[in-house]
Amino acid sequence: GCPAAAVVGANSSGEVSDGESGEEDESIPTEENKDSILQLLSKLKLGMDLTKVSLPSYILEPRSLLEVYADFMSYPDLFVRIADGTTPEERLVRVVEWFLCSLYATRKSHSARKPYNPVLGEMFRCSWQVPGMGDAGLQVTFVAEQVSHHPPVSAFYVECMEKKMCLEASLGVKSNLMGNYVGMQFLGEVELRLLSLDEVYVIGLPTMYWRSLLNQPYVELNGRVSVTCGDAVAPITFHPKPFYGGKLHCVSGEVKSGSGDVVCKVSGEWDGILELQYPDGNTREWPVREQHRQRKRCRPVDAQDTCESRRLWRPVTQALRSGDLMLASHHKFQIEERQRELTKGKETAETENDLQAQDAKLFRLEGNMWKYKYILSKGS
Repeated sequence: GCPAAAVVGANSSGEVSDGESGEEDESIPTEENKDSILQLLSKLKLGMDLTKVSLPSYILEPRSLLEVYADFMSYPDLFVRIADGTTPEERLVRVVEWFLCSLYATRKSHSARKPYNPVLGEMFRCSWQVPGMGDAGLQVTFVAEQVSHHPPVSAFYVECMEKKMCLEASLGVKSNLMGNYVGMQFLGEVELRLLSLDEVYVIGLPTMYWRSLLNQPYVELNGRVSVTCGDAVAPITFHPKPFYGGKLHCVSGEVKSGSGDVVCKVSGEWDGILELQYPDGNTREWPVREQHRQRKRCRPVDAQDTCESRRLWRPVTQALRSGDLMLASHHKFQIEERQRELTKGKETAETENDLQAQDAKLFRLEGNMWKYKYILSKGS
């Protein structure tokens, strides 16, 4: 079991920078797996939901999807500065800037590998220190739990107590095979709350594609999403690369005030340079790659509980890093078998969500959203 007390709240005692623990080294021996991928693709049906398929180890990224969600907060300085915006319009622009940088951070390696599917009850927690913010700096904390298995749903919660701001989401994932690429759709939205200003920003997530699996794999974002706060809205479009020519990773959008006035227009590449154009003719460049990424702070794996992502998946990760794909597959199979045993009895339940709502340690189901039990607003 995994006691809730082990991962509750903003307690980050015992955490060290990933630079100290060495856990963020993602180097994996590269091997030619084209034949294996072709063999896999031939067995799967077009449009098949891959969340129900156990994928082989050689196309796995060596970390859990819960940790990938944590990468969303890799620019904590951009996150906390949202609260310092002096007008609603300025704050919305800052949310958009942080959001686009965050998407870049989640695909920092730009590898077309799929993270581990979290198992029910799995948790991940970490924190970041924000430099240059007072003597001790500010702290941003993250906690996530896999709260549902059928359908798969991950819930996560982020807070900065000093800035009275928090973020929460409960996201489902649907992965489909579409020929020689895989599409991943996120089901759900992200809510960012500025408690002292009583503002709520609702953020949609684009579809992610793993393209060109057999040649030079890369990740592409696609679709139209929006960031809204009351009547203010920022529609953002992620453009697919044209079949012939054209640039990768293009994005365009605009920020509109609550009265409908255009505050600024955004264009460029979400993994490169964005340009913000203002109605008065001024322009401002926003170089995404030059923003300073902060390393996560996590407890060393040996100090983690058995349900925490890095400890739970450690045998698979170690085998992948050493290039032993057979051993990685063996350990992955064992973890998935334990998952099947745990969830076997739940398939006969009247509603699985009811059972999982009782089992979830850190989140409770409220309507369609999993809410963190120990939110900042309750203690403020």
